[in-house]
Amino acid sequence: MSERVKIMRPLRMAIPAWVWLGFVAVRTLPGDSLPNAVKLYELTGAGQPARPVTISRVFARGEIAHYAKPRVNGQVPSAWQCDVKTRWRDGRASCQITNASNEAPIVIECPNHGFQSGDVVKITGVQGNTAANGTWKITRLTPNKFLLQGSAGNGTYTGGGVATGPGPGSLRHAIISFKVDLPPNGQVTVDFVDDPNPCSLGSAETCLAAALDQSAMLAQSWGAVMEVTQGVTKQVSARTMLGQGHFRYWLRGPVVTTVIAEDRSPERVYDFGWRCTANCSGDYSTATWTEDTEHRSLHPIFVLTFYAGWPGVRLEYILENVWVTHLQDQRYNLALRSGSNGNQLRYSKTDVTHYARTRWRKVFWDGEEPQPIRIDHNLPYLTATGAVPNYDLQLTVDADEIQRELSNYSPAACDISGSCNWTKYFPTSGGRAEIGLVPRWEVVYLYTGDPNLWRKVWDNANVSGHIPIHYRESHVGTSPTRYFLDLDGDGTSKNDPDDAREGNTAFGRIVSVEARPAWSSGNLSSGADATPPVATLSSSHGWTVDLAHQPLFGYIAYLLSGEWYFLEELQFWSAFNIALSDPCLDYSFCRHGSYGIVSQVQQTRGVAWATRTISHGVFASPDDQLEKQYLLGKLEATLQAWEGRQQILRGDYYNPLVNAPPDNPCPVTTGSYEGRSYSAYNHYGAERREVTPYCFGWRRITDPNKRGFNPLGFLNDNDAYVSVETAETSSSYASRVDSPWQYSFVHAVVGRMGELGFAVDALIRRFGRLPLSVGGHPDHNRYLCCTYRIPVWDLQQEHPKTPRQHLQLYRPEVRVKAGWSSGDQSALCDPSDGYPHYFVGALTFFKGLAYGPARFEDVYSWFSQQNNVPNIQSKLVGCQGSLVDPKWALRPRYAPSRITSVTAGTNAVILGYTASSGAACTITLDDSPSFDSPVA
Repeated sequence: MSERVKIMRPLRMAIPAWVWLGFVAVRTLPGDSLPNAVKLYELTGAGQPARPVTISRVFARGEIAHYAKPRVNGQVPSAWQCDVKTRWRDGRASCQITNASNEAPIVIECPNHGFQSGDVVKITGVQGNTAANGTWKITRLTPNKFLLQGSAGNGTYTGGGVATGPGPGSLRHAIISFKVDLPPNGQVTVDFVDDPNPCSLGSAETCLAAALDQSAMLAQSWGAVMEVTQGVTKQVSARTMLGQGHFRYWLRGPVVTTVIAEDRSPERVYDFGWRCTANCSGDYSTATWTEDTEHRSLHPIFVLTFYAGWPGVRLEYILENVWVTHLQDQRYNLALRSGSNGNQLRYSKTDVTHYARTRWRKVFWDGEEPQPIRIDHNLPYLTATGAVPNYDLQLTVDADEIQRELSNYSPAACDISGSCNWTKYFPTSGGRAEIGLVPRWEVVYLYTGDPNLWRKVWDNANVSGHIPIHYRESHVGTSPTRYFLDLDGDGTSKNDPDDAREGNTAFGRIVSVEARPAWSSGNLSSGADATPPVATLSSSHGWTVDLAHQPLFGYIAYLLSGEWYFLEELQFWSAFNIALSDPCLDYSFCRHGSYGIVSQVQQTRGVAWATRTISHGVFASPDDQLEKQYLLGKLEATLQAWEGRQQILRGDYYNPLVNAPPDNPCPVTTGSYEGRSYSAYNHYGAERREVTPYCFGWRRITDPNKRGFNPLGFLNDNDAYVSVETAETSSSYASRVDSPWQYSFVHAVVGRMGELGFAVDALIRRFGRLPLSVGGHPDHNRYLCCTYRIPVWDLQQEHPKTPRQHLQLYRPEVRVKAGWSSGDQSALCDPSDGYPHYFVGALTFFKGLAYGPARFEDVYSWFSQQNNVPNIQSKLVGCQGSLVDPKWALRPRYAPSRITSVTAGTNAVILGYTASSGAACTITLDDSPSFDSPVA
C-alpha cells in the first residue's frame, strides 16, 4: 500500500529535517538545507583568518559523483583540494578474461577484477567454454579469480572474454582541505558539492603538480629530529629522509602536502637498536646493552604536513619496534627536536622501555600551530552514510555525558608506554565503556563534537600503538620467497612464482597469513613460518590481549581525522585478529592456515569483535592499497565458512568443491570424527578440489548429510568445556550451551557489515530467525531473550529445529518465566552493558524479517516500548536522573526506497510512503534533532 502523509508543523529548514516513520529516522532534504555539512566553531575569541582546515568525510552512496568541493557559508574557497581514499562500488568496471575453467562451477581468471562476493557480473565474449557467457552471481576467490555460481563448463577455454560488474563509482571517503576565515567566537557551515576536478586548479595532473616536491619541502625552515640514546646516541632527521628521497605522499595538492618519510625497503637505512646482554628481564631497569647492527629493531618514521602559505609545519614522530624477524625489547633515553637546526627540544623522556610489537607517536608543530576549533561532524548525516551505526537521534546527549567521559581521562596516562583509558588486561570480566560496536567515549563525541572529548578520542587512538600486537613483515631473500597476496588461489603465496606480480611484496606490510600460512600472532615460535623473537621478551608491559574483550581501535579517529597513523592501527589490529587462531587445518578451532577464518575457539564474542575490526579495516583502507584486498579476502573466507556452517546454498559466499553435486556442495570424502570429515583438510594444494572455506564451515556440523540441520541459525557448536549446568538448563535437557548476549554481538556486527556495504543478506535472514523466535514466536518465551546462557544442542547433539523444540531445552521452571527477574531489572538499568540493551540493539538489524508468525515489526514494537522493557529507550544510567548511555542506542535503518515521493510545501512536507509488510502507515514528527551539538 502507498499513502500520502502530510506533516503540518513548520520545519526548521537551515538544517536537515527529520521525521520518525514508525520506528526509524528518515532524512528529508529540504531545498535550502545542507545535509552533508559540518560546522566549524572558533574557540579563542580572537578570530582565525585564513586558517587551514582538513576535513575527513564519508559521503552517502551516490551523492558525490566525482570529487567533493567545499563551500563555506555557500561560497567556494579560492583554493581547495579533495584527496580521494575510497569510492562506493556503484559504478561499472570491466576486466579482460584470461581463462575460464572447464568445470562446475566455472572459475574465471580476470586479473585485478575488483569484484566482491555477491556481485552480479556479466560475462561476454568467452570462446571455447561458451557456457561462461551470461550474467552470474559470483564468489570472489582472489584478486584475480572468481567463480560463477551455478555454472558448469562446456569446453576448453580458447580465448577472449570480458567481465563487467560493480566498480568504483561515487565518492565514499575523501580528505578535503581548504582555508577559512573564522570570526571571533563565530561559526561557519561547510558543505560539499560535486565537482569534476579534484582541486581548485583543475585536472588531476595539475592538482598533483601543485603539491610541494622534495626541493620545495626542504626549502622551508623547519626540522624534525629523533635522538635515541643507549650508551651511544642515534640521531635521525626527517630532512635527511626527504633529501635522500625516502618519502611518499598521503595528501597532495595546492592546499596541503602530507608525506610519510621512512625507508621501508629491505635496506632499512635509518633503523638502529641494541641487544640486551645482562639482567634482561622485567622493565630492563638494570640491564646492560650493546649496539645491535644485525637486527636494528627500531624503525623511525616522520609524517610531515605543509599547508601552502602557512608559517608552520606539522611534525609527527613515530618509532616502531615491530619488524617480525627482529623482535626484541629496547630501553633508551629519548629527545625529540624541531627547528631547522634541530635545536628546539620538544619532548624528552628517560628510561623508555620500548617493548617489542609496539610503537609510539608524538605530534608537534614547527612554527605557528593553528588555534583550536570545534568541529561538529553532523551525526545525522554520518549515520545516513552507514559509516557509523544508526544511533537514536532523539536521545539527548550533552554536558552530563561529556563530563562522565572526561572524568576518568588524564592526558598524562596517554604518554609513551601509557594505557590511557584502555583496560590492559583484556579478559577482565564484566562490561566496560570500550567494548562494543564503538567505544562509548567515541559515541558521545559523535553526538556532541566536544573538543575536549576529541582529545580523549585522539589520545586513546594513539595509545593503540602501545599494545603489543603489531607485526610488520621483514623477511628478506628467496629461502623462502614471500609475496603478500595469494593471487593464484592455491592456498599460499610462499615460494609461489605465480604470485610474483609487480608490487606484491610482503616486506614492509602487515604480516600476511598467505605469505606465512603456518604463522600465528599468538604463538610466534612454532610452525614452519615461525618468527621467534631474537631475544626473550618481557611481559612487564602489563598487557594481555584477547578477542573476546577487544575494543575497536583507530576507526573513528581515522574516519574523522584522515590521519595515516590511525589507518595503520586499524590494519595492524585486523591482521593480528586474522592470524591469532591456530593455523591448523583439521578442527573447528583452526583458522585453516592461509584462509584466516576467525574460529569459534575465540568464543562467540571474540568472533564478533574480530570480524567487526576486520570489516571496518576493509571499509577504511584506501582502494589502491593491497592491504584492502588482503583484509577483504580474509573477511570473505570467514563469511564463506559462516554460510557453509548454516548450509546456505547459493548465498553470497557459495564456494563448493569442483564438480560437486548441486545439492551437496561439500561431499564427505574418507575418514571422519564425530560425524565430521577431516581428511580433506590436512594439506595445502588441494584448494577447491578437497577444501574451500565454505566447505570448512559446512563440515563443522554434527551430520554433514542432513539438510536443514540448523534452521534457527545457531552460530556454532560452542566449546564442550562450557558447563551445561546453569540456571537456564542442565545436562538433563541440553548438551551444549552458549550465551545469547554474545549472539547479539555477532548479530550486530553482521548487521554493521551490511551497512558498510558487504553482502550479508543471506546471513542476516538466517541469523534473524533465533532472536525473532525467542522474542515473538508463540511457541517460545520472550523473557528468555536475555539470560546468561542459551542451550544450543539437544541431548542427541543436534540443534533444535523449531522454537518449541528449543524451549524444551530449558529447565521446566525457566520455560514459564512470566516477567523480568531482579537480575533482569538490574541489567535494564545498565544501558551500556545490560543484556536486554544488547538484544534490542542487535534486533534493529533484522528489520523487515519474519520467521513464521514472529515478525520483526511486532517483536521490535514490543521490545521498544518502555512499559514492556523499562529503560530500553530512555537509556538512563541506573534508571534515574538525566545521565544517559548511548553505546547501544540504535534504531532500525529505514530503506530509502520506501519513500516514494518527497514534496516540500510552504509549511509542510508531503511524503509518499510505502509501509512495510502491509502495515498501516503511522508517523510522528520530531523537529528537534539536528547536527547542531547541544554543547557550545
